[in-house]
Amino acid sequence: MPNGLKEQALGTLSALLIALIPIAALAAPGDILFSDYFNRVSLAPWTTTNPGVSGILVGGQTSGSSPRAGYTSNQAVTVTSPAFSAAVPAARLDIWVRRGSDAISEDPDTNENFVVEYQRADSSWNQLVTYLGSGTPGQIYRASFALPADALHGTLAVRVRQTNGSGFDFDYWHFDDVVVTEIAVAGPLAVGVCDYFENGLGENWTVNPTSGLSGTSAAISSSPSNSMFLNGGVVNVTSNVVDTTDITFSDLSIWVRRGADSFSEDPDNGENLVVEYLNDVGTWIALETFNGSGGSGQIFMRTYTLPAAGRHSNFQVRFLHDGWIGTDLGLLAR
Repeated sequence: MPNGLKEQALGTLSALLIALIPIAALAAPGDILFSDYFNRVSLAPWTTTNPGVSGILVGGQTSGSSPRAGYTSNQAVTVTSPAFSAAVPAARLDIWVRRGSDAISEDPDTNENFVVEYQRADSSWNQLVTYLGSGTPGQIYRASFALPADALHGTLAVRVRQTNGSGFDFDYWHFDDVVVTEIAVAGPLAVGVCDYFENGLGENWTVNPTSGLSGTSAAISSSPSNSMFLNGGVVNVTSNVVDTTDITFSDLSIWVRRGADSFSEDPDNGENLVVEYLNDVGTWIALETFNGSGGSGQIFMRTYTLPAAGRHSNFQVRFLHDGWIGTDLGLLAR
């Protein structure tokens, strides 16, 4: 075969092989799986349950990246993205949200909340976060959530939902800059490792909700940029099993911050955070209880030296309850 034909055949074969590789296999951390900045005149391709009370607004104060953003208002309404593939090992959702205010639109009231959710592969919906209507008018949230494992599938969709309203031209929520990005998978929690929650809860943590929820967010953190949160009701988050018989194991350290209206929402009396560990006979032992009624936004840095009962091959840590943000959990080595 002449050289020119050989080169052409090789080129064709290479193109064919690349075409046969699934898109997910070509994806890598940092790849954008979905993005929308709403810089157009209508919500489409997003769908809405009521186009009369949701849509696109123009104006820098009502958008994250100018000049336009989505909004909901007036009453209960749901706005849903088109489906897209997030069949990757790990991914993060970023979204800009602003509570309305009289200066830019109109502020929502108690129970006129704004909910961000994702769709599972079975078409059911799961909540990522709820922003309360009773918060500070005009408050801006630049949120980042590592998506749970049941969000990582080929037909993911995201939706925002306003839960209630007071009627015509009242109770605005503004949303913009919705981006889903593939991220690296978190490494396993082990002695000598600190979990900074930069890649979500991953396989290191199991969420057991009763009436609350948990995840990771960039609303506030110790380092570098994300933290775990518990909010909305009763919930516990349990670590994977760690072998703490390792002779280098010394201490358990955590950074914890009580929520505040300036970046999340503060817990009330009785909405405490309890930190526990599983001892060598399978009993959960409280290390400390942080009261919900303390100062909003208060920061705690703790190092716990565990007794002999905390040094065994099935060691676990768990956080229980409501309205808290915690990050930087480390199993320190000498």
